[in-house]
Amino acid sequence: MMDRAASLAPAVEVLSMAGVRFRWPGRQGFSLAIQGFTLGRGETLLLTGPSGSGKSTLLSLLCGVVTPEQGGVTVLGTEMTRLASVQRDHFRAEHFGIIFQMFNLLPYLSILDNVLLPLSFARGRRGRVVNGGKTPEAEARRLLASLGLDADAFAGQPAAALSVGQQQRVAAARALIGAPEIVVADEPTSALDRDRQQEFLDLLFRDLGAAAASLVMVSHDESLAPRFDRVLPLAEIAVVGQGSDP
Repeated sequence: MMDRAASLAPAVEVLSMAGVRFRWPGRQGFSLAIQGFTLGRGETLLLTGPSGSGKSTLLSLLCGVVTPEQGGVTVLGTEMTRLASVQRDHFRAEHFGIIFQMFNLLPYLSILDNVLLPLSFARGRRGRVVNGGKTPEAEARRLLASLGLDADAFAGQPAAALSVGQQQRVAAARALIGAPEIVVADEPTSALDRDRQQEFLDLLFRDLGAAAASLVMVSHDESLAPRFDRVLPLAEIAVVGQGSDP
């Protein structure tokens, strides 16, 4: 494991997991056990591991998309496992920016409306945009332009009409709008060429730094490692199983 943050003063934890055990339903369901994991405020973490090793499951646990059978997940001082499903949804919208592996854009909306969507559910994120002296639309356009997308050029086109790489960049802009405290990204550069990948990473780290936000990114691309504070192979913190307790 490479850890460039180890020599720095300990960071304030924004996220921690302890004694977590989770199993997807079914007799042969995939199971995951994590004794302990922490993420510091402003820390950037690259999570690595082969396909099927549980990286996406870990991200789902961190965001409260799923909850563990045992153990706790604490985010910004809130114990996620104690929240009802609706409360977790609201908490996630307010505090997490998520770049899904399959993007999860609303296909019938424009790229601008997709980027603005989180602000409809998260007053805090919307307030940060407005308090920063921008309208939500202006901030959405800024993020898109930083990723090489002109909102006007795609006006009237549904997101489904975009290429895979363009959809991935829209998903990134949507995750960043409103400066959420934690950004979670599942293979966010997989559909981007090298130039677009660097543009994306430049924007991501610039916006994260400005907001002192934290990042957990999953990627198979080891060339990204030097840009992160910490690189963590999932096998160092997790035990996986298939059909039985890990």
